Amino acid sequence: MNRRYRIAVGLMGIVMLGMFALPGMALAEAEIGLDANSAYVWRGLTYNKGLVLQPWMDVTTPFGLNFNVWANFDIDDYDDTLEENEFSEVDLTISYSRKVGPIELSVGAVKYVLTGDADSTGEIYVLASGEIVDGFSAKAGVYYDFDELEGFYGSLGLCYGRNVFESLLLEGSLTVGMADSDFSEGGNSGFHEICLAVLAEYTILEGLTLSGSLSLTDSLDEDVLPDQDVHVFGGVGVSYAF
Repeated sequence: MNRRYRIAVGLMGIVMLGMFALPGMALAEAEIGLDANSAYVWRGLTYNKGLVLQPWMDVTTPFGLNFNVWANFDIDDYDDTLEENEFSEVDLTISYSRKVGPIELSVGAVKYVLTGDADSTGEIYVLASGEIVDGFSAKAGVYYDFDELEGFYGSLGLCYGRNVFESLLLEGSLTVGMADSDFSEGGNSGFHEICLAVLAEYTILEGLTLSGSLSLTDSLDEDVLPDQDVHVFGGVGVSYAF
């Protein structure tokens, strides 16, 4: 892990430890996990068409303040465009969530720490989500890259989830992305990508969960998002909440 990653992860660790040390923070909840995926695809963009490992950690406080650290570790080198067996990205997120009637609102900021030729950048966002009817929920988000791109990205999603058994959750989701001309790789604004995903989560023991996912994604307008190398990808993961 290079120096920038050690600094970023170290700072997040200090923040999290400090939070747990504060009076009243003993009620904070944390979850750690590790996902192994057949590719790294984000908002329809292919960052690695080979195997990746993605560790993460969430901390949720009783006051609605939340922290997340997520990283991508490249096992494959993506046709010699990446360094194999190295971290290529660490994302640090801080957010605040509050329930307003049936709607949960979240505002947050993300720092994307990247290596190689890519420039690190930052983003702020607003999310709204809520249940429509039993099992069905919707989500809408607006994101603004205030650093490198200075562009907007938006998403609309519909999700259905159901516990088949007490310990087995099945979930399906459909997400559509939109981007302005500053965010899009194609240089035009409009519909960006569509993604259909299915997820299964199985609780082994209290707090310990296994998961598997499969996603299908494609460009909605190649003038906004040019055709990508990966359209189908999936993976497995394990997480522990405490």
